[in-house]
Amino acid sequence: SYEIGQMGYNEKEDPNVLVDQAEQKIFSVAQKLFSSGVVGVEGRIDTDRLSTLTQSVLSHGGRYLTANMFYRKDAFMKEMFDERYKMAFREDTDLAIRMMKRGKIVYADGARVYHVPRDVTLTTLKKKQKMYYYEALFTRKNGKDADRYRTYSLVHNPYLRAFAALAALIALPLSYFYPALLLSSCF
Repeated sequence: SYEIGQMGYNEKEDPNVLVDQAEQKIFSVAQKLFSSGVVGVEGRIDTDRLSTLTQSVLSHGGRYLTANMFYRKDAFMKEMFDERYKMAFREDTDLAIRMMKRGKIVYADGARVYHVPRDVTLTTLKKKQKMYYYEALFTRKNGKDADRYRTYSLVHNPYLRAFAALAALIALPLSYFYPALLLSSCF
């Protein structure tokens, strides 16, 4: 697995070594979490494949994704997730913005998880269209704070991104029937 490889574990080593290393990482996160003024700890999210036709996550801090976030229970119980977000998209960053009004969120590079990449299909493109509703909700709720946490660097307007996703939705099946069109547009 990814974590085992990162720790340098091999089959000849004692499995207890792996458990001890994992416990040390958890203890390190707990120490940060219970530091003065800290309400959360964000860990690193890695993946091994990022491309246009792959859905995956890579974060080395500052995105506040729940794939690798830890919150103090007392602060979390006062904020919680906004139930208007019906899909897992932007609800995590929305929560983090509210949590940061209560205290600091610190980064722990040693707390790492691996996000499995998934290939983009017509179904996932349709789902992504629905997700843009939550981008608009996120922007309405958080105003100027939302600009800081944009995940797309080229186009910041949710309506333009929705248009781009619709164009991709149309282009994907066409590329199946007319692959020469796709290749000729690359040159």
